[in-house]
Amino acid sequence: MKILLTLIMCSISTGDCIPPYVHDKEYPDMYECLLDGYNMAEDKTLEIGRFNVNEHGIYVKFYCSEAPTA
Repeated sequence: MKILLTLIMCSISTGDCIPPYVHDKEYPDMYECLLDGYNMAEDKTLEIGRFNVNEHGIYVKFYCSEAPTA
């Protein structure tokens, strides 16, 4: 079973979210996907910066799901 990580950025201010981004890496299990998801969400939050996060109410969410089988 392969797991995919999907990240979504949203704004509390507007209620809008940008289209989900599916990371191109496949994970061997849910555990590895979750660890990477938390790290990527933190990295993106730091990249956006304190001012923009606070000014626009930006937050990052993510989920891990099974890759579709062909």
